[in-house]
This record gives sequence, structure tokens and C-alpha cells, in this order.
Amino acid sequence: MITIDPLFDPDNRISFNEPQIDAIPKFGSILYTIWNKSDEFVYVGIGGIRGVKVEDRNPRSRILQHSQGMRSGDQFCIYVQDHFVLPQLIDKPYKAENGLLDRLVREYIRENLSYSYVIDQSLEGNNRVRDYERRIQQGAWRGMKPLLNPI
Repeated sequence: MITIDPLFDPDNRISFNEPQIDAIPKFGSILYTIWNKSDEFVYVGIGGIRGVKVEDRNPRSRILQHSQGMRSGDQFCIYVQDHFVLPQLIDKPYKAENGLLDRLVREYIRENLSYSYVIDQSLEGNNRVRDYERRIQQGAWRGMKPLLNPI
């Protein structure tokens, strides 16, 4: 069983500028929260949910993916683009450039966001983190809902 309290403790937050991927256990399912510098609850997510055996579940890949800022295949990075990056570009001259938006998303994430996580290394962990994610999105923790992906 996991407890979600560490997800909401400011002392547990890790900056995406130095994401400490190697400190995340190598296997299991991850439940994580993302926060901005103003201490706003931005996002809740999960990873390491594929794989029949717990040892086949990779909790590191999702945090690594977010830290790279690549929008392709990463809904979180698309949300960051839509809610934070694009509003900064409105009314400014824009010159199309391959990879520009991905770079701006990556810079925003690394300069402004941090994350906290818990790992479940049990066989049922993938289902448990899904359930917790859904409940957190609905405001089950002190009525707080994430800015980018509430239900």
C-alpha cells in the first residue's frame, strides 16, 4: 500500500531542471504530482503501468519524457504548451522554426515546474496508481484539483 501525502509535501519536490531520474526506483508504478513555483498544483500523472510483471514496469520513463519537453506523444507537454507557452507568444512576432515549440516547452518545464512521486512496487500497483490518479483529479485530496487535468 502507498500513501499519497508525500505527493503534496513541498519538501519532496524535485525540480525538472535537475530531474534526478536515477533516484527513481528502476521498476514499479509511479504516481506523481507537478507543481509550479507559485506552489500551484498543476498536474497529476502515472507511469510504469505496462508490464505483467512488476519488474517490467518502468516508472522513470514518464518523468524523463516530461523533462525533455517533447510534445509528440506527451499530453502533459501539450497542456504546458497550450496553457503556459502559447499565451507568452501572443502578440509577439513569430517565425516558424523546427523544434521551437518543443524547446520553449522544455525551457518552461525546467525553469518553472517540479514534481513529487510515490512508487508502488506491488503486483497491483498499476491499478492502484490509476485509481489514485482518478481520485486526485476529482479533488479527493483536500478538495484540490490539478490545473491541467482535473475531472
